[in-house]
Amino acid sequence: MTGVHMAYRPSFRVLLPVILLLASACLTVEGADTVPPNVTGVRVLVIGETWFTVEWTTDEPSLGGVQYGRDLVYDRWANETGAPSTQHFVNVTGLSRDTIYDFRVFSKDDSNNTGYGPAMSVGTTGGDDAGQGGKVATALFIAIPLALASALVYYHHLRRMRRRGRELPPE
Repeated sequence: MTGVHMAYRPSFRVLLPVILLLASACLTVEGADTVPPNVTGVRVLVIGETWFTVEWTTDEPSLGGVQYGRDLVYDRWANETGAPSTQHFVNVTGLSRDTIYDFRVFSKDDSNNTGYGPAMSVGTTGGDDAGQGGKVATALFIAIPLALASALVYYHHLRRMRRRGRELPPE
């Protein structure tokens, strides 16, 4: 075989990574949205006997939902309905009474990028589920801090009176 020149033909194993690299470069669209929605302001609005309502916002229009379960196992979900938005509300229903649920919210934009909120917990009430349970829970969230603040103010008032040598009120 003297004088015969054989052309170099790379094997398929050598060409495959080069082909894949070139194909991925061609498929990457300049300026494509690869950033998920930023989920902020997650809060539980109302808690009932067997339900709760969650609210959150995103920095871009998206649709989302709530993943929930017990012991940080998100084995159930409630999805948002309607058009993509930056304000989100989801009612999670069909829960057990007096039970603590772990949940996190998620939002997916038109480019299928998904953003997640922080892991949170909520406990359902054991009261009346005809709308009163949520009112009771909301009232407790307001009444307890007010009672603590009043007790703290009264405590500081008594300390001030004692320092000034005034007679304390009878108990």
